[in-house]
Amino acid sequence: VETSSVTILNNSNFVIGENEIVIRVKAEDNTTNDYVITVTKLGSDNNYLTSLSGDTINIAFNKEVGTYEINVTNDITEVTLTGEAEDSLSRVEGLRKYTLNTGLNELVVKVTSETGIERDYIVKVIRDKSSDATLRQINVTSGSITLVDEVYEYNLEVENDVEEIGIDAIPTVSTTTYTGYGTYELEVNVPRIIELVTLAEDEVSTLTYKVTVTRKKNSNAYLRSLSIEEGIIKPTFNKTRNDYTMTVRNNVTSLTVSAETEVET
Repeated sequence: VETSSVTILNNSNFVIGENEIVIRVKAEDNTTNDYVITVTKLGSDNNYLTSLSGDTINIAFNKEVGTYEINVTNDITEVTLTGEAEDSLSRVEGLRKYTLNTGLNELVVKVTSETGIERDYIVKVIRDKSSDATLRQINVTSGSITLVDEVYEYNLEVENDVEEIGIDAIPTVSTTTYTGYGTYELEVNVPRIIELVTLAEDEVSTLTYKVTVTRKKNSNAYLRSLSIEEGIIKPTFNKTRNDYTMTVRNNVTSLTVSAETEVET
């Protein structure tokens, strides 16, 4: 009947599962009659990526390949993964920046399809161990040592009153270990050779830093005491005063001097 009208309801934005489309017919007297079509929408199972890449690594990506293994040098410390889903309705997790440890790092990108089916893309990044065996700093308890690149022998002179010296170091890379640190006794004017031997994380690269420490000879030329058997000097002895006077009897032709040094040698 041409006087009737037709209205179609719910015919957009289908969700996964059942969707009801209503075809409503309205007669001239406002009588209505609904025809219902149940539409079952199937969700997408597509859980592929169309691309996957890293800013500091090269991934030969193929959407059908789930695991990749890449070796990088020790100076590569982080990587940012980027990629794009083949289906815009899928959900992607794991596209972000990663900090790389030495050895194996497993980076997982998970793609979940609209229907909930998961697919993992695993990027195994193997970062080389450090070969840096250098020291950044050598510390001593007396004096100081300034390190110079590619110089491994140093001389250190300490004062005479320094009877022992402590030594340790700070490696340039925290994973580097070293031996030779500790406390060493010093003899006057006898060079003491101390060797700090480093070993890098790769357990192959090594360096030897040699520090030769010399304790100065005594420079103390003072007396601790001064006395004369034949009389008394004036003024009273003071180690920092050099001139004295005294009076002796007529028969004295020489003096008996008693002098004790301040430092025994």
